[in-house]
Amino acid sequence: MKDIEEGLKFILKSERLKALILATALITSLLDILLNYQTSLWQEVKVPAYLIGFIAAVISLSSAYGSKKQQNFHERFKNKSIVTLALMTSVSTLISGIVGLKAEQYSILLIIIGVTFIVARYAHGMFYTIIDRYFRNFTNKDIDTKIFAVKNLFVNLVSAIMGIMASFLLDKMSTAYCMIVIGIIFTIIYILMGKYMKNRVGLKPEEYSKEERKYDELRTEKV
Repeated sequence: MKDIEEGLKFILKSERLKALILATALITSLLDILLNYQTSLWQEVKVPAYLIGFIAAVISLSSAYGSKKQQNFHERFKNKSIVTLALMTSVSTLISGIVGLKAEQYSILLIIIGVTFIVARYAHGMFYTIIDRYFRNFTNKDIDTKIFAVKNLFVNLVSAIMGIMASFLLDKMSTAYCMIVIGIIFTIIYILMGKYMKNRVGLKPEEYSKEERKYDELRTEKV
């Protein structure tokens, strides 16, 4: 509780950390929802259980590959990396939902669904690696664990709320329609999130306030 209190005080003074925590909560929420929706959609379009397991293994490999390629991705997209990954995930969700409406009738569409899931999981692998790097910027061992304590608390809370809403939708309509609704909602949210983050995340060190870089300066002094 003491770590959370101290971390919260620092975060409230940091526009950068507030933007990062908000982004992490929103992106993690969709990634968690997809873990359930993807399996549900495969079942809905009548894919056999043994094939679902095989597909899941292939998709997991794309996540591992994404983690490996995150440096190249970050160098290409710079401060737009997080928003780009978010939109990759939400748009993939939307496309898979649209295609899923007819996938049971036209088997060839299953390939498109598989590709969208691979893209989403590829973004999943890169996201968690990149976001940890962002959180550790301008911190040292005196504050980073406290920041992560607050981040985990907030992210898990938001993810749980979003998960309940996603479950409610699934109880009212088919998985394909749920993915369309979720895809549209999160795409809009991520566009707005990108605008909010634009002047807060990914700036040059000298563009941040002295308070923001306080622990980074202490780390430099110790080195």
